[in-house]
Amino acid sequence: MSSNKVTSPSPVTETDKVSSSSAKKAKYSWEMIPQEPPKIDDLPPQYKGRTIVVREVRKEWSSVGKVMNMNKRDKHEDKSDSGVGKIRDTFYALVRPKEEGDEFDSPDFAKCTPEGYAEKVLEPLSKNEKEEAIRQIKASKDGIKVDDTNKHLVWRKIAAYERLVLDDHTNDSTGGRVICMFDDAEWKAKRASMAMNNIITAGGDLQFWNSYVKEFTDAKLPPPTCTEILGQRRYFSTEEEANKVYAARQFVTLLRKLVPATSTFRYLNKNVALPNGAEKEVLEEMKNWGMQLGISKYLGREFRATLPYPFGKEREGKDVISSMVVTKERGALYVVSNPHINYFGKTLIGKKLHLATGDQNDTVTKYSLMEHHLPWELIPLSSCPVDDLETNEAHLHIANSFADLLHLHQQFVSDPPYTSPAGSTPYDAYPICLNKFTNAKFLDDTSFTKINQFMLKCYGVEIYIGPTY
Repeated sequence: MSSNKVTSPSPVTETDKVSSSSAKKAKYSWEMIPQEPPKIDDLPPQYKGRTIVVREVRKEWSSVGKVMNMNKRDKHEDKSDSGVGKIRDTFYALVRPKEEGDEFDSPDFAKCTPEGYAEKVLEPLSKNEKEEAIRQIKASKDGIKVDDTNKHLVWRKIAAYERLVLDDHTNDSTGGRVICMFDDAEWKAKRASMAMNNIITAGGDLQFWNSYVKEFTDAKLPPPTCTEILGQRRYFSTEEEANKVYAARQFVTLLRKLVPATSTFRYLNKNVALPNGAEKEVLEEMKNWGMQLGISKYLGREFRATLPYPFGKEREGKDVISSMVVTKERGALYVVSNPHINYFGKTLIGKKLHLATGDQNDTVTKYSLMEHHLPWELIPLSSCPVDDLETNEAHLHIANSFADLLHLHQQFVSDPPYTSPAGSTPYDAYPICLNKFTNAKFLDDTSFTKINQFMLKCYGVEIYIGPTY
């Protein structure tokens, strides 16, 4: 997997893609502006030197948001007349005549291989074999028909690149499905781990890169091109590993937007996965950039009440959430809380939130259906104008992730409080961040100040993001 950056005639832009001009530079120019390290001597003992805490045990509900999901692909059975096996057999047959082997009277050869017979392993095509097969396809006017189908293999220019495609219209100039042509594509494990790079690079945000390019073409400027940053590519054997590293890179890139630096960049990825359970990966990525996440200040609970609240009008007394909403004018922010989890959300109506009988794709509803979950309570936080609702919610997502990464105590407890295990109080818990994603477009150079105001008022700590000290 690669993590890339963009330089161009406009301010630097980042979306896992980079301008070719940056490849000519020895080093990407972004650097944090030096700042004083936090005065940790004034911190309580438990917060001195506190940085990201790696939780060794993570429950299912604390997973990162899935940017890619290979389960559907692994379980998918291609029932069409253009199955992968038929495509492969046709392609291989161009340079390897089909061998007539011994046949065994068995309804299930894979499970009933006669003793002493070694099941044949199909070796991938060599480079020369693949080039010869492609030469034959290029030379064929109507392409090469895939046996037992109405499809043909044709060589065609797709999006400025020449590709092997599968199509039933051999005289078409644009259509068709692009065929994977990795040298070792026959080996599923290697094919999957290598293909992850292509899947992740797009990350679902390719439309934003295209929109960015369009800004240049509309202004009659040379469009930016992209290249990979050397040394950033990674290969993975599982989707969980890939999702963790990708979430960490997205998150740290977002943090880089929040801190003072020598240059600016536009972050084109909008839907950013939060690194729940990816503490090691976040530490690794922050180390790559010389960054550190920590605590720079502590304030006791008795001093927090008078601090300003940054995200609208703070809840007064025991206001219920429905009373804090004004149709088309004001919405409400809230937290779903118990010793296990914190989930920050927004509402325009103030009722029927996260019902067990509701949307089964709802994050809180999913948690409520998991084994060993605890009952949760929805605690209103504030109301704000509808136009500010999504922006404020995105800031709360980042605050929630900070609290998770830094292993901070639970601070959102109802009155009366929910029941805690014997010998403990609700404030003894270290809840995880249940939010999976946030939207980067709602965060700017003023965001970190607002997030820190919230962290100081609600958690009693000020967050440090800066050079490693």
